[in-house]
Amino acid sequence: MVLKIYDLDRTLIWLPVNWDEITDKCLKKYGVTQPYYIPARQRKDLDFLKQAELKAVETMEVNDKLVNQIKTDNEKGVKSGIFSNNTHQTVEASVNKLGIKHAINAISALEDVENTKPNPEGVFKIMKQLGEQPENTTYYGDLPKDMQAANAAGVKFVYVNYFKKIKKSKKHDV
Repeated sequence: MVLKIYDLDRTLIWLPVNWDEITDKCLKKYGVTQPYYIPARQRKDLDFLKQAELKAVETMEVNDKLVNQIKTDNEKGVKSGIFSNNTHQTVEASVNKLGIKHAINAISALEDVENTKPNPEGVFKIMKQLGEQPENTTYYGDLPKDMQAANAAGVKFVYVNYFKKIKKSKKHDV
């Protein structure tokens, strides 16, 4: 069989989140610049992040090409998963809104792993859950940390540059 794993934000969709505001809240509350740097045991209390991401789902932009690919692949029996540093609730809300919940066989999100990207833990988790091997798996992403996770897991990587117009945050790479 074949497995395709997708990053969420800036790969399948673009979430218009104010990442500078999220950075400020992470710094004040946890002393880190990104939610994925928050130690796993503290990631259960991310209401500020969930609220910002879920609000952004309402106005998200869509990479129709990849969403249609997932739908077509599902009809052909190809398995699909999402490995994201966004919250699990955001991933669920996004796939529901996209109408592809039935086609997503596994999700590994921020709260589902001890180690976030670029660590390949989420890739391995999805492959194990779906019974697939690295040689049958391709990971689609937009950032170097996506490529690093794919390489560390021994899977093929496809770089996605669909949302070229996105402005980078002044404080960090979103």
